[in-house]
Amino acid sequence: MANKEIGTEQWPLFNFEVSKISSDKSRIHFCIDMLIADAWSIFQTIVPDLIDLYAGKAGKLPELKTTFHDYVEYKQKIKESKQYNEHKEYWLKKIKELPPAPKLQVIDNDSSNKKVKFDRYEGTLEKKAGLV
Repeated sequence: MANKEIGTEQWPLFNFEVSKISSDKSRIHFCIDMLIADAWSIFQTIVPDLIDLYAGKAGKLPELKTTFHDYVEYKQKIKESKQYNEHKEYWLKKIKELPPAPKLQVIDNDSSNKKVKFDRYEGTLEKKAGLV
């Protein structure tokens, strides 16, 4: 997974895999595109959940009261509201008054042919470290 590229054209922009190390040990690997999460978010949300899962403390997720269909209907109702249309009209007029984009210097070093390579960092969480 270290050099696996996740295409940004389609969902999901993350991948989780489990490797069986022995009959009683497994390793979780995850790759998350930084378009959808930053390191702080990963270590504040995903890692604690994985630690709870590892320690057998994973709770049951609450049942959702809202469906995706409800969400889509809600978003559509917003677009039909008077306030939404007033704001949209305001910004469509305002955008015509904005200055043009800055002229940035472009360095052509044929970078379109180069692959981006990221550094890989890895570590191990041991039970005895007191994190679980």
